[in-house]
Amino acid sequence: MTGRHARREARRGRYVYNAWGVALTLLVGCSLSISPDESRLGPDGGVVDTGTDTNRPDTSRDTGSSEDTNPGEDTNPGEDTGGMCRPSDCDDGIDCTEDSCDRSGRCRNQPLDERCPAGQECNRRMGCEPLPCPDEDGDEVCDADDVCPGSDDRIDSDRDGRPDGCDRCPADAPPEDADGDGVCDSDDVCPTGDDRVDGDRDGTPDACDRCPADPSPDCVTPDPCATLPEIPLPAMVGEFRVTSVQLNGGRNVVRARPGETVGARIAFSPRDCACPRCIDQLQIGFESEDRFEYCAYSAVPGCSPASRLVIADNRIEAPMEPGLHYIEGRIGQEFFCSLARTWWDSPPTRLGAICVSE
Repeated sequence: MTGRHARREARRGRYVYNAWGVALTLLVGCSLSISPDESRLGPDGGVVDTGTDTNRPDTSRDTGSSEDTNPGEDTNPGEDTGGMCRPSDCDDGIDCTEDSCDRSGRCRNQPLDERCPAGQECNRRMGCEPLPCPDEDGDEVCDADDVCPGSDDRIDSDRDGRPDGCDRCPADAPPEDADGDGVCDSDDVCPTGDDRVDGDRDGTPDACDRCPADPSPDCVTPDPCATLPEIPLPAMVGEFRVTSVQLNGGRNVVRARPGETVGARIAFSPRDCACPRCIDQLQIGFESEDRFEYCAYSAVPGCSPASRLVIADNRIEAPMEPGLHYIEGRIGQEFFCSLARTWWDSPPTRLGAICVSE
């Protein structure tokens, strides 16, 4: 090999060496700037998991654990966000719950009573509701508002506002005991009398007992008109001399049915010497009544002779109550016979009687 040829070969070797040096320098420099993901590129450009990447958390890894990290909270599956969730994904529409998502990607809806008004609690599904109250009798009415403790307030048969359990007369609306005998109207044996008074102890109160002194059901009601009294005439009514009274054309004492109309003829001599110019009335009625029936006379009698006779025909209605009812006369001094038929305050005189019986 000539000197010239040897120098040419040495120069060529130096060039090859320098090329490999440049290539190696570029290769090392690039490896320092390659990202972790690029470091896993395979020969075909795919991603290779080397198992040595510790710089990034594995958020998609399932640990297989079912442990609830927040016991007592309501959990709902959140929106599939690839293992991540946002609070807006977990909004349940209930104002009193705190909505959040946990590290496992599940929604949490925690009820918070402090978000409700006083006296209410947070129901995680319904929202704020009144606190349950004690109800010992189970009638769905709180003990504090119970009208009838120990009984069902909802049962009120007579609708008087008092539950049956505390109503003395649950079947009767007020007044409940119209005759005041302590017996509810629905149980009253004698609605017009005192059920507690039963002289013969036959179960029928005296007020409704045909024979209150005889317990036998076959008792005979005494006839109040079996014996009629005698009422003597003539009789003086003030200065009026009443000579006769005829009832139904007979005596001055007769029998009649309840409410029967009885004809009455009265013969009398009017006279008023104490006040000869006064207008006098001869008032006729029953002594047991507050009002008289009619005026047999209304005029100025003067001090006329006692021999003058006046006959007055009228009708009088027998009372409804059985028994003996006396007819009396009184002298009134008004301008005319009172339409109110109020007795004049003067001494009464018995003139006859009507005995009422069935």
